[in-house]
Amino acid sequence: MVKALSNEAMRLGVSLLDDCTVIKILKKSHEESVNGLIGISKKFVKDNNPFGIVIFKCCNVILAGGGAGELYKHSAYPYGCVGTVGLALDVGISVNNIQEQQFGISTDKSTFAWNLSGTYMQAMPRIFSQDKEGNVYNFLKNYYRSTKEIASNIFRKGYQWPVHAQKMLNFGSSLIDLAIFREIQKGRDVFLDFLHNPDSGDDDKPFSLNELDEDVYVYLKNAEALLDLPIDRLNKMNPLSIELYKVNGIYLAKNPLKVGVNHQHFNGGIRVNIWGESELKGCFAIGESAGTHGVTRPGGTALNSGQVFAIRSAQFIENQNTPIDEEPIELKKIKEILDFAGKSFNGKGIGLQELKQKVQTLMSEKVAFICNLGGLQEALKIVDQLIESVRKDGITVKHNSQLFSVFEWKNLLIEAKAIIESLIFYISNGGGSRGARVICSERASFIPQSSNEDLSEFRIVPENVVKRNEIIVAKYDGSNILISERQVKDFPNLDDIFFEKNWPDFLNGDIFN
Repeated sequence: MVKALSNEAMRLGVSLLDDCTVIKILKKSHEESVNGLIGISKKFVKDNNPFGIVIFKCCNVILAGGGAGELYKHSAYPYGCVGTVGLALDVGISVNNIQEQQFGISTDKSTFAWNLSGTYMQAMPRIFSQDKEGNVYNFLKNYYRSTKEIASNIFRKGYQWPVHAQKMLNFGSSLIDLAIFREIQKGRDVFLDFLHNPDSGDDDKPFSLNELDEDVYVYLKNAEALLDLPIDRLNKMNPLSIELYKVNGIYLAKNPLKVGVNHQHFNGGIRVNIWGESELKGCFAIGESAGTHGVTRPGGTALNSGQVFAIRSAQFIENQNTPIDEEPIELKKIKEILDFAGKSFNGKGIGLQELKQKVQTLMSEKVAFICNLGGLQEALKIVDQLIESVRKDGITVKHNSQLFSVFEWKNLLIEAKAIIESLIFYISNGGGSRGARVICSERASFIPQSSNEDLSEFRIVPENVVKRNEIIVAKYDGSNILISERQVKDFPNLDDIFFEKNWPDFLNGDIFN
C-alpha cells in the first residue's frame, strides 16, 4: 500500500519533504482553525538554526500517520510508529474511544512484525513453549480437553484472530491467547511450528485430519488443503505467506516461529465529521489516526475507512478553496519549542531510552488486552509523574538528531494518559469486557474454563451492552484530560435520500457547504 501510494504521489507530482517530522500543530489566535505546523529536519540545521526547526504556513493539514505502536513493548508495529493522535491531543483536539485497541498473535518488531491471522493459523501449526534451559512444553494440553479441540481452535484463530474477551470462555479460540500470555509471563518463549502437527490434548489422542470440527474439516477440504503437515497446508492455501517471512530472513519450512500476543491497532482515534475534519477547522484525520473503526474493527472495514476518508477529505479541501491568510505565526509558540528543545541538553531530564523503556513496559503490563482498575490507576500515577518530570526538566538526548523523538515522546505521554484515563472512566462507569479488551475484577463471576489450569485470577467482567450506545470523548486542556460521554448518533432515515433529488447537490458541490 505504501509503495502504491508513493508511486501515485510521484505520478501526480506531489512534493514530498523527506526527513522532516512535524512536532506541533499551530492554531490561529482568533479562531479554532489551523495556522501552520512546526517541524524538525536535519536539512534545515544551520549555525543560526541548530535544531533544524522548520515552519509551514498552511490552513489545512491531514493527519495520516497511523497508530502509536511505540507505546507498547510487545507490539506488532514496526519500529518508530508514533502516529499523529498525540499531535492532535497536544493542540486540544478531542479523541473518540481511544481506549479501544486490538491485540493478537504475531511476530513482533524485534524480528519481523507481522500478524499471524488467516492461513497462518488455518494451517494448524503446532504451538509449544520453551524455557531458558531448553525444556519444551505442550502447554495447550492444560487448557483444552482434547486434541480435536486444540486443532480446531488453532484453525479458528485464522478468522477469529484478534483477542476477543467473549471467546476466552467456553473453550473458545481466545483461550489460546490467554494461554500464550501466561506462558510468556512464566519467562518462556512461545513458538508456532509449521513442520509438525498440533500436540495431543488432555485426551492424549494423536492429531488426525479426520478428527476436526465439521466447519474446520469442510473449509480445508474445499481449499484442497487436507495435507499431512502445516507447512504443506499453508503452501497450498497461501504460498506468499511463506515467501513474506522468507524475504525477511525467516524460514517457516526450517525453523519454529517465535510469537507473542502483541498490540496491533488503535480502533479509536481523533474525533472527525463525515468529511474527516476534526473540531479544529482545517485539521483532518484519516486511517488509523481517525476514530472511525469501531470496537471490533474488521480489517477490510479499516482499509475502506482510510481510503474513503482520504478521498472525502481531499474533495472537501478542494471545494472549500480556503486561501492561506496573512496572520503570522506566533513567535511565542516557536520560543516554547526552542526552550523545550534546549532542556534536552542540560542533563537534568530523564533519558530518552529510559523513558521509552518505562512507558512501553508499563503499557504492555498494565494497559494491554488484560487489565483491571487497580493496575490502570497505578499506571496513571506513573504516567502523571513522567509528564510532570518532562514538563519540568525535559527529555535528555546526546545529539540534535534525536530531538524529533523528544517531541514525539512528549506527545506520546499525553496519549498514554488519555488511553488510561478513558479506560478508567469506562470501567468506573459500568463498562465491561468487549472487543480485545478483557476487563478483570475479583468480583466478576465469569471465569475462563480449562482442562487443568486454575484461571480464577482472570475473572472477566462481562460486556455492558448499554455502553455500545455511548462514545467516550477525551480532550487535553494543557494539564488535564477532560473525559465526557456522548451518545452514538441514530442511523439516518434513508427514505429521504433519492438519487435524482440528491444528485444535483453533488454535481453543484452543494454537499460541501
